[in-house]
Amino acid sequence: MEARPMAQYYHKFEEAVLSKSTRYLNLVRIKARSFPDPAYAAFHMWTKVAIPSILYGVECTKLSKKTWIKLESVNCLIGKFMLNLQSNTQNVAAFVSTDLVPLKFMLMDRLYSTVSRFYDSGSSIIEECMILAESQGDKSLLYSQYSELFVDWDVNELYSMFRERKLKNYMNEQLQEVSTTTFFFIPWRSIDLNQKPYSEIGEDEREVLYQFLFCNAQLGNRAPTQQGISFKQCMFCKIDGNDKKMDEIHLILECPRYQQEKQE
Repeated sequence: MEARPMAQYYHKFEEAVLSKSTRYLNLVRIKARSFPDPAYAAFHMWTKVAIPSILYGVECTKLSKKTWIKLESVNCLIGKFMLNLQSNTQNVAAFVSTDLVPLKFMLMDRLYSTVSRFYDSGSSIIEECMILAESQGDKSLLYSQYSELFVDWDVNELYSMFRERKLKNYMNEQLQEVSTTTFFFIPWRSIDLNQKPYSEIGEDEREVLYQFLFCNAQLGNRAPTQQGISFKQCMFCKIDGNDKKMDEIHLILECPRYQQEKQE
């Protein structure tokens, strides 16, 4: 399993992982639509079937950063599918309103489980292998990944507490990166979709709500045209000589075009 990063198998393994993730993505989205609750079906098929298969063996052979980015993108596409969001929505949206977990934390769980079982096995052969892995340091793909992920782990801290702290810090970093462009992340955690009035919203209305919350309400001017022209400005304000970015915040709170509707 510990293929060297320059070995031919290493690249074939990465290609196989990416290919498998794409096939599972398409299959889950197709199969989920035949269930009464597509989001519920997609979540369980992805987390219980697809993810264990896609991530099989990754704790023992180190994937490249480029491959992890592609895999995380696929993981986020499932979350967007569950929320009925367009694929160009911010990736972090997939984690905010679903129970999906970033892949780096899935890898962390697998590494912790694997290494814990090795150390607790009582086998003299496994003990000898772990001693050898520690002595190899970065040359051991298993031990190098384990040491990188748990570099700031306090020995007196439970794994569950360490994981929660790392996940919270990761999410805060991701949200800070998009806070200036996405309406939802400004009042993050200030609304609870399980409480009234959000809990009384029907499925059709919920799709519209998610599109609005994640600043992707199909305004129609964010993607380049066929001629390659990207309309990111409010055309109405542009005519008046004001350069304003077109997003939900501007549309609802600032744009004079809807001033009468706001007053009503």
